[in-house]
Amino acid sequence: MKVISLKDNKKINSIQYPLDLIDTSLFFVSKSTTTYPLADMTIYEKKSKRSKEIHSINSVIDFPYEYPFVSYATHSSSGNVAFYTFFRFNLISKELHEVGTIHLPQESEFEGIFMTDSEVMYSVFNKDADESDDETSLYLFDAKKQRVYTIEDRYLRSAISTPTIFQRKGEAHLLLNPYLVDTWESEESYRNQEDVPDISAHFEYIGVISLKQFVKECKANIPFSITMIDSKEIDGFTRVIAENIDSFFYIRKDYATQIVELVQVNKETFNKSIYQLPNGFSYNTIRIFNDHVYFVSTTEDYFYAPIKKEIFRIEHTYFQHLDDLLSVYVHYIDERYIVADCWTRKDAKDLFHVAIVDKLTKEVQYFNGKSMACEVFDQTVIIY
Repeated sequence: MKVISLKDNKKINSIQYPLDLIDTSLFFVSKSTTTYPLADMTIYEKKSKRSKEIHSINSVIDFPYEYPFVSYATHSSSGNVAFYTFFRFNLISKELHEVGTIHLPQESEFEGIFMTDSEVMYSVFNKDADESDDETSLYLFDAKKQRVYTIEDRYLRSAISTPTIFQRKGEAHLLLNPYLVDTWESEESYRNQEDVPDISAHFEYIGVISLKQFVKECKANIPFSITMIDSKEIDGFTRVIAENIDSFFYIRKDYATQIVELVQVNKETFNKSIYQLPNGFSYNTIRIFNDHVYFVSTTEDYFYAPIKKEIFRIEHTYFQHLDDLLSVYVHYIDERYIVADCWTRKDAKDLFHVAIVDKLTKEVQYFNGKSMACEVFDQTVIIY
């Protein structure tokens, strides 16, 4: 088990976090917030014991990470106009590609959704002065044609979720899971259906469309040719919660029966494997380690491996010497290593603790500090 520690960043208001572990290189990012949502961002590559800055930019809004690209928009303004220029940085080749530039009213709130070498999907939130007519709009920018298309689809435009990109048969696809309300609000509406003015607002689905087809149909302003994976109306919900290289996973809950299921969907064939969650396990606690799926009980004592259909216990007695224990989060790797972290609070001061346990050799390593976090990539534990 290899442990990598990242040194504290000296910048004010900075956040440092691991981005990816590729071959022998660990890439991590240091972000220093300037004026929200803008931040100054520096990307580092760590090999062996040396860290090297490989890319640095100021006043950016980053996009969701898509291996191996870090995509972002730089921001500048002139008068009442804001300019956003889009870039993609390749972690492996270290090449920077400029996609193009758009301009928006200065008061608009911009959020990036996805970026390719020639297209950008983004949302713009326009806040009305009297707060009676707030509106979020979705757009697709074609950098080659220098044209912006409005995405008219009602569910995508109004959703509080955003699409993600995955590869299928060598081609980029969008995984869509638009939903308009949170799960607790959805279940409450089911219990009080007579008070719900618009039942259709509770329709949600999981669907897939190739990125090429999505862009083509967006430009043509025709309904999207979506392959539907699952859907629910006001009687339940379907929520994508995780993915690995071969599959994506979603939770399906039926309110009438209170049955909660984990559904595994093969990215190539769309074939499904369905696993019912036993009592005591929440759909909020899914974890994927080395492509193995686990659910953890609310006490962090029990792991449920749905694909293996087994429940096993992990006793986290390695924190029993700590006072004022707040919460414990457990990773389980290769059925041998336990990586657990927790917070303690004493005299209004918080401390973060990490324990790495080798069940085979019984060896335990401890780490603690005031401002720390822990992530696991494959068999590498990153404490930063």
